[in-house]
Amino acid sequence: SCHFSPDGQLIASASDDKTIKLWRASDGAVLRTLSGHTKCVPCCCFSPDGEHIGSASYDGTIKLWRASDGALLHTLSGHTGRVFSCCFSPDGQQIASASKDETIMLWQTSDGAMLRTLSGHTDSVWSICFSPDGQQIGSASTDKTIKLWRASDGTMLSTLCGHADAVWSCCFSPDGQQIASASPDKEVKLWRASDGTVQRTLSGHTHAVWCCCFSTDGQQIASASRDGTIKLWQARDGVVLRTLSGHLGPVLSCCFSPDGQHIVSASSDWTVMLWSCTGDCSGSSCKGGGMAGRSMDQSAEKNRAAELHDLQSRVKRLKTELDIAHRASAWLAMSFLPRLSFYREYEITDHASSDPRATLLNELVHSTLTRHRLNLCSAEFGEVPKVEVLGTRSICNPRLQKMYVAELGNLEGKRR
Repeated sequence: SCHFSPDGQLIASASDDKTIKLWRASDGAVLRTLSGHTKCVPCCCFSPDGEHIGSASYDGTIKLWRASDGALLHTLSGHTGRVFSCCFSPDGQQIASASKDETIMLWQTSDGAMLRTLSGHTDSVWSICFSPDGQQIGSASTDKTIKLWRASDGTMLSTLCGHADAVWSCCFSPDGQQIASASPDKEVKLWRASDGTVQRTLSGHTHAVWCCCFSTDGQQIASASRDGTIKLWQARDGVVLRTLSGHLGPVLSCCFSPDGQHIVSASSDWTVMLWSCTGDCSGSSCKGGGMAGRSMDQSAEKNRAAELHDLQSRVKRLKTELDIAHRASAWLAMSFLPRLSFYREYEITDHASSDPRATLLNELVHSTLTRHRLNLCSAEFGEVPKVEVLGTRSICNPRLQKMYVAELGNLEGKRR
């Protein structure tokens, strides 16, 4: 996730590299990295006064940090499953957390004491939010519902049903009158908070919608989708105002700046992007500024970046060196032989042959794995296998590589 500080000067981003990064919004410079979680961090947020940062992690904890120097203040433990989301109350005195264990927990920020547990969902709780007055809490769950709770005592007030799939995100409008929700059913829904009535459904994304948020004036809604785009909608009638394209992978989070002039987005392509919302920002004219990835100063991310650069160079070289027949045959072989399994151990082997067919198949196998990593590294906040790329080596499965080479030989024999 990504989040602006209340003064709009900083951006915090949470990553599956187990860290939270603080960026200067004006130029995208990394100011500090907060390390301490032992697993993926899907969510982070600033306190209303901007002095603290909360983070939720797959390690089952919520951590509270001091924003000024990154010092760890408290670690909140109590959930029995992954923690997907956290959110400060409007007065900053409490922080709520949502977990795979199907519960919401409320904690006191001053000392990290657990205040109460809200139970009622029948599946993982993905998102949590406070109403602007702090009187209610909204929660979104894989059980396809949004639930509203009374913050003072944890009483369940209502259950909003209408999505055809899990609900991954929910948020209150600035005036507290509406709730927006996002779902893998590709829709954003607007609900009347008082009675849970669906006021309108925003359709336009071509894949699951991960996140939605209101602008500070409540006039616009932004939605982040697995289709790689952020859409801006007019809240009063659901009209699409513009679509922001620039990320190379699913967009997992988006957030308006406090002045409403910018949007920040986080993606599984390892980047955080800052967009200008002023003027005509439709299509390719949008100003997307990449801020060096979520963890590009870490060795694992550097290896991945070097790997992608190497891949692009080799693709260019191979397209020049190999003729159309070889490429067509290789792709045909790839189309019906067993696909590489992403979640398995892959050996790291040298290019075993100077034969252009073997070189091409190395390229195709490597390309397939890289593409899968790009698409899946943060899908459902899954964790990727740790793979290191050394020099000019390629990631491949030797057994399947031999099958591909053999099948390519058969195809070429038939052609002759």
